[in-house]
Amino acid sequence: MNNLKLNSKDRLKVITCPCGKSNKDGKFVPFEGHTNFGFCHSCAETILPNHTKMSDAEYNAPIERKKEIQYIPSPYLTKSIGRFRNNNLLRFLERTFGLEKTNGVIELYKIGDSKNWFGSTIFWQIDKNNNVRTGKIMLYNKNNGKRIKEPYDHINWVHSKLKIPNESIDKCLFGEHLLNQFPDKTIAIVESEKTAVIASLYFPNFIWMATGGIGNLSYSKLKALIGRKIILFPDLCAYDKWSQIIQPLEKWFKIAVSDYLEKNASPQDKLKKYDLADYLLSFKKNGFFRLNEAT
Repeated sequence: MNNLKLNSKDRLKVITCPCGKSNKDGKFVPFEGHTNFGFCHSCAETILPNHTKMSDAEYNAPIERKKEIQYIPSPYLTKSIGRFRNNNLLRFLERTFGLEKTNGVIELYKIGDSKNWFGSTIFWQIDKNNNVRTGKIMLYNKNNGKRIKEPYDHINWVHSKLKIPNESIDKCLFGEHLLNQFPDKTIAIVESEKTAVIASLYFPNFIWMATGGIGNLSYSKLKALIGRKIILFPDLCAYDKWSQIIQPLEKWFKIAVSDYLEKNASPQDKLKKYDLADYLLSFKKNGFFRLNEAT
């Protein structure tokens, strides 16, 4: 729809706005090549050729280059779920939170297992239409839940394993598929997929999503969230960067950045670049969950 251009020169040629009001004052501006479709300044609505109305945020969104998107066949996701004991991260979550809560987040986020490295995890990226965009494969330490970065950073992608080129993949936020399931919940966004999973156990009143990287906060990743309330929870030392990134995005999204970690972090925490999961895991979990469930 962004190919439609308003033609101010012809605004007075339209006698009546499609909304039914007289256009003697020229408040209705038609699209080029159209007389019945355009923007009405009187009722502040965009009337499109398919007879639908679009919000200002949607109409004025950045124009994105369209490309053919290739999705991951869903059987790959289905087959990845179930080898629980061979998944280091899930074994850590089970010891920390118990079997019931761990099974709950596996079902919620469709967390899979991978043979890429023994014990590795797949964080599937599923869009709001339940298309599987790709899967991020990562390896964690089964004892402390930390990422294994030595002798190299253990990260791979399902589409790479399937020989699908990067240019054919359109990544989305981890957790985007939960939008339709919870239409009234506020969106909480963190950087790490593991942090989103852990935070969902502590604060289930939010939909927790992850960008998968500090630089992945963009209009294209957030566009599925237009109209929803969004709170960002950046890692320590990332608050200023995310605050800067969202400034041009605020005209499309109801978005804010939490400064909780920045205000409460010690110098040692900042050196370690703690994220929200590091703080949550430091709480006494049984007492926290009883308090959270009671409220």
